[in-house]
Amino acid sequence: MFFVVSKLLSIFAQPLNLMALLLGLAGSLDHLGKATIAKNLFFLVGLFFVLCGYTQISDFALSILERQHKQPVLTSIEKQPLGIIILGGTTSRNKQVKKNWYHLNSSAERITEAVILSKKYPTALLVFTGGSGHLVGREGEEALAFRTLFEQMGAIDNEVLLETEAKNTWQNAINTIAMVKDRNISNWLLVTSAFHMSRSIGSFKKAGMEVIAWPTDYRAETLKFPWITTNSTEQFSKMNILFHELLGILAYKLTDRL
Repeated sequence: MFFVVSKLLSIFAQPLNLMALLLGLAGSLDHLGKATIAKNLFFLVGLFFVLCGYTQISDFALSILERQHKQPVLTSIEKQPLGIIILGGTTSRNKQVKKNWYHLNSSAERITEAVILSKKYPTALLVFTGGSGHLVGREGEEALAFRTLFEQMGAIDNEVLLETEAKNTWQNAINTIAMVKDRNISNWLLVTSAFHMSRSIGSFKKAGMEVIAWPTDYRAETLKFPWITTNSTEQFSKMNILFHELLGILAYKLTDRL
């Protein structure tokens, strides 16, 4: 139930969808004779649109989230048993032209970072966790994509475990912990996007596993005075990420998953 509700609510975590909803509300208020309230709401939506699309406010806000955890220096644990957990969210099969193939999306650095770490620590156990983030069907999609990609590339020689059922970050945590509970590994690296690390590491800790944050896939760009940009598509995309993650953090705290 939590997964279904979170997916439905995430629709309104997208700024453009939220603005469309508010514009509809403003139109309804104007029709009902609430012209002053409607006018103010129209103004606020317009201001929000300009700030989100044509300034770097999304870069500024997202950078705060991405700075919560830094990659550590691993010299102190290199000789100890090491596990590397990679969270899903890196592939898509929903392409019209080339179907039944796994296309890397904008979070692909989670995969490339896994390859880099596997080369640096060839005895480390790799655990890829991710089933499907869709409401219906396509079970095991992420984990199968991981296996397909790595087999095609011949990229790693490490032992790999695939967790294929998780649909969200909390399930990533509890399913992974259940899978590796009998492994004699003292240190676990958690690889995921920097903006997603706070919720991820908090979920694993709440579920009973201490992990070492290994953030990647940074999105926020350097701020350039006077913070004006013409790339509105990219700015709204970053604001989508920010809204989605903040809503996720709030939902996880309210449901005792953080």
